[in-house]
Amino acid sequence: MSMSKEMNKEKVSHILRFVFFSLILGFMLVTIHNICMRKPSEAKLKAFYDECKTIDVLFTGISHMEVAYSPLKLYEDFGITSFNFGESGNQLPTSYWVIENALDYADPKLVVIDVRKIEDDFIAYSNLTTTSFDYVPLSMTKIRTAMDLFETLDERLEFLIPLLRYHSRWTELTKDDFAMINYRLDMGTLHYENRRLGVAVPVSWSLLSTDKREVTGSVSEQYLRKLVALCKERGIGVLLVNLPYPADKQSQLYANGVITIAEELDVPYLDFLQLEDYINYDTDMNDADSHLNDSGAQKVTEYLGMYLTDHFDLPDRRQDAGCASWEERLSQFRAYQFGRLAAQSKADNYLMLASDDEFGKCIYVKEGSALLKDNRMQQLIQNMAGNTPLELLFEAAFAGESYFLLVDSEDGGVYESRGMEGLEMDTRAFGHVIYSHDLSGNPFLYLDGQTENYFSSVFEENGSDSDLFTVAGTSFSQDILTSSFKVDETAKMILSATRQ
Repeated sequence: MSMSKEMNKEKVSHILRFVFFSLILGFMLVTIHNICMRKPSEAKLKAFYDECKTIDVLFTGISHMEVAYSPLKLYEDFGITSFNFGESGNQLPTSYWVIENALDYADPKLVVIDVRKIEDDFIAYSNLTTTSFDYVPLSMTKIRTAMDLFETLDERLEFLIPLLRYHSRWTELTKDDFAMINYRLDMGTLHYENRRLGVAVPVSWSLLSTDKREVTGSVSEQYLRKLVALCKERGIGVLLVNLPYPADKQSQLYANGVITIAEELDVPYLDFLQLEDYINYDTDMNDADSHLNDSGAQKVTEYLGMYLTDHFDLPDRRQDAGCASWEERLSQFRAYQFGRLAAQSKADNYLMLASDDEFGKCIYVKEGSALLKDNRMQQLIQNMAGNTPLELLFEAAFAGESYFLLVDSEDGGVYESRGMEGLEMDTRAFGHVIYSHDLSGNPFLYLDGQTENYFSSVFEENGSDSDLFTVAGTSFSQDILTSSFKVDETAKMILSATRQ
């Protein structure tokens, strides 16, 4: 009996050691996996899994969609909850599987499909595309995805077990690999940072008649049809979109061909190329021929919000108790936008970001400034005022006079002055504002009854600078942040820019 007990103890000891070893090994593998795996996938998709039960609209497409709209602004202005699955390299075959995997977790009322590259007659998969799948949990749907998108066993295994692909990344690791950084606060949408942010001079293009069409019957078109059928089977609405960019003739032929496909499938199709006056390609493009910057994305978001509200039965989630986390995300995103604006050193990027209608703007441009003579800069200043024409801006530019502009984000008021003209106004963004000139002709600005002239320190330091461009104050239209730029700090930032 004693020998039997000893044997049992030994067996239990072996089992415990095996279990302990397995747990340690499993922990080490998970740790190595998390460190070695490229981080953009988790940064993009974690918000989806956190909020999947509250999401009513899924957007999918290539990089055009990735930067084309702001889910949090769509929620803030229209109460529509959405997630942006758009990603570089995501052709329509990839988009099909992105949505099918997402439907394992979410129950959306609408799927919005970017039809760009519908002519592609092949399936491609790259390191960029992994962002859409690395963080997706292993499931039967993901296994089916691997079987469909890849031909070899090695490719399928690397797709399903990302550690097999990334285990040799040791030499590439940075400090960011050891701590999760939320690269995408805006529910999957990418907002360009640092050197990638821009205001591009667009390539020239002209709009074709929608009567001129080309339908190719490509692999991508077949997957579009599959995706529409999948959504209809599950009772989910579908909207096809072609996002704005300076499209060449051939791309427009393919985009117009989608009209025929949409009519056949009985789904709506929104082609932003046909809304030629809604986007200003001189202010709204991040690069010359394809992607929108934040200004363009804001305009697309506004249009989409109105279109979705008018054409689909989507709930307004802003009062839902279950969406409190969306308010927290919105607050974090606004703080991020504020910090990104303050970090800019190029005047065109600054003006473009400042066009966000959440910002109250108050700017001054000195007489004779080259900024006012530059048509591109004129358009960027006009862009900050939205649809309100800035007549005095162009008059001041023509006459070589100074120019002052205040845009009240709270009530939409736009106030401008040229030359020696003064202004006194009550605003919600800045309070009571007085702008005028002293006996020597120097301008002064007082915001909300303050006794210090906002311009004084600027002119003391930069009085001889003929290109003086000053942002006198920036405020939020909601009480997310209360800080504002000091004019001397902002002037230094703008004056250090090298204008292209």
